[in-house]
Amino acid sequence: MKNTLRLFFVYSLILFVVMQIFERGILFPSEGAYLFATLFILALTIMVCAPLLHFLTIKSKFPTFFLMSSILLVGVMFLLKTFMTDFYIETYTFEQTDIGTLQINSFIVTPLISIIGFSVTTSLFASVYRSLDNAD
Repeated sequence: MKNTLRLFFVYSLILFVVMQIFERGILFPSEGAYLFATLFILALTIMVCAPLLHFLTIKSKFPTFFLMSSILLVGVMFLLKTFMTDFYIETYTFEQTDIGTLQINSFIVTPLISIIGFSVTTSLFASVYRSLDNAD
């Protein structure tokens, strides 16, 4: 029970950090109950990855946990986009950036790119945490 609460809290913090990164494309609910429900559903999705991998008799290492949580998060994000009140994924324009000799032109970020970026980033952070937490 203690481990489950710790993982829920850590995954919620990871989700909150990634929410701040993708704040222009993914608009999370402003009401507290809907925001908590969204965070709960997303954290539960990440938490169910390891038991699901064990059920499928796949070792739960970094690459498998990363891939499984990415796939599950993409699906859950589509469901949240469809059914969650006050949860929006919008198209926005990424502005041009110049970093020395590197130039990134402006481009349009579609909802699909936002969902995949959010899922992959969250899965990467969660997988790194899980790998470092299980390191002996």
